Amino acid sequence: MQIKTNALKLVIIILGLFIVFMFYLLIIGLIKSFQANDVYFEKLLFYIVMYVSLILSMISNIIAYSILSLIDKDILFTERAIKKVSLVKKISILTFFILLGILPMAWHIVELTKVKGVIPVAVVIVVSPLILSTFIGVMEKLLMKMVQIKSENDFTV
Repeated sequence: MQIKTNALKLVIIILGLFIVFMFYLLIIGLIKSFQANDVYFEKLLFYIVMYVSLILSMISNIIAYSILSLIDKDILFTERAIKKVSLVKKISILTFFILLGILPMAWHIVELTKVKGVIPVAVVIVVSPLILSTFIGVMEKLLMKMVQIKSENDFTV
């Protein structure tokens, strides 16, 4: 049974283009901040955190694309696929810890604008990679179980 993953690959390519666009917007924002001499610790931390998280997201996209290629080749239930899924899970956890760096900027925005809704939005953004890594961890365990079942079936045949 051949599974076609063209639609999923297209989504991953679109996400990659969105990440590149966001990277470009952050570069423009940083240049404008330096030109206006509006640079302070929280803003620099925010930009660094966003750059690193975008790079990690792009790496995760590339790995997800390679996992979809494994599905197309019908070799998903292998140790190589488990390692790739595990790597995406680790990148998601790392992204969570890196995104904690946007919280000082969110607090700074609250102090400037007195809008308290910024903090919950920032917390949702920070926690979302952790939720994703939990889901990926469950999928990793299921994939490990499927690889084990496949290897047992290969031995009996």
